[in-house]
Amino acid sequence: MAKEGVKKMLALSFAVALVIDIAFPLAVAFYLWRRLGVSWRFFLFGALIFAVFQLFTRVPAVAVLQSALGVTQWPAEAVWAWLFGLSLTAGLVEEIGRWVGYRWLFKPAERTWDNALMYGAGHGGLESILLVGLLGVLPSLINVLVFSQTPPDRLSVPPEAAAQIQQLLTLSWWLPLLGGFERIAAVIFHIGMSVVALQVLTNSRMVWLWLQWPCTPWSTSLRWGRTGSGGQLPARSSSGPSPCWPSGSSSACVQRYEPLREADELPDASCVIDYANHCAGDCGNMLSRPQFPDVFRGSRGRNGEQRTQSLP
Repeated sequence: MAKEGVKKMLALSFAVALVIDIAFPLAVAFYLWRRLGVSWRFFLFGALIFAVFQLFTRVPAVAVLQSALGVTQWPAEAVWAWLFGLSLTAGLVEEIGRWVGYRWLFKPAERTWDNALMYGAGHGGLESILLVGLLGVLPSLINVLVFSQTPPDRLSVPPEAAAQIQQLLTLSWWLPLLGGFERIAAVIFHIGMSVVALQVLTNSRMVWLWLQWPCTPWSTSLRWGRTGSGGQLPARSSSGPSPCWPSGSSSACVQRYEPLREADELPDASCVIDYANHCAGDCGNMLSRPQFPDVFRGSRGRNGEQRTQSLP
């Protein structure tokens, strides 16, 4: 009876994770549409870019290359090196894809802060909904529901598949919930990176694109956890503003964006990574504010009226 209870909790945990994977990015997009008046068209732009640059190109290429090289037979050290290389290629492909979307899908007047938020929600949303939710969590949920009632050996399942299913059924019931939390962090990260990618065109500086590239594997390692850190993000200092950004504002997030308004001096790479790390923290709180810093001008509401974008 105890094992049956654990399997029920495991199935429930997978179900909750599936709801998070699908509902969270859609809820963020709905909020941006209602609160900021951003068109759903930019959500579709983000989803299209992710599909073209990841689902239709990089993901199949990685699958073919991995099979041809026999990566599953490699020693653990080589596999870790392979995974690190995959994360680097993911960062390169995704950041170039974001730039291509801004360059060819957005009109110059549409390259605004608000639209960048929706663009990032679409980019991370398709990954969360399709690649993780429907193609990852949903099959696991179905396997738990089916094989918790009927052992794999009764259904003539191949030995290798039966071993994988047995391993799935012995997972701790709370582990799928960590995957749901990781998706929340990933979607917020995609939104942050889409805002940074906009600087390539608004400030005409390609260096922003190359500064973004190492952020993707770096954030992935943080979301999945690191040895010695327990998978926690580094604590943000509360002793004062970041030394990377000028003071003069009560909002730490505004301080990080002040250099973008001036466009006279480019922050160093450590400051950009600092932004990527904390965009899920104090900068994410700006989504609940009715007004935004006038970093990007020309934002309009749902009815076409010009919105004021003054500093909080």
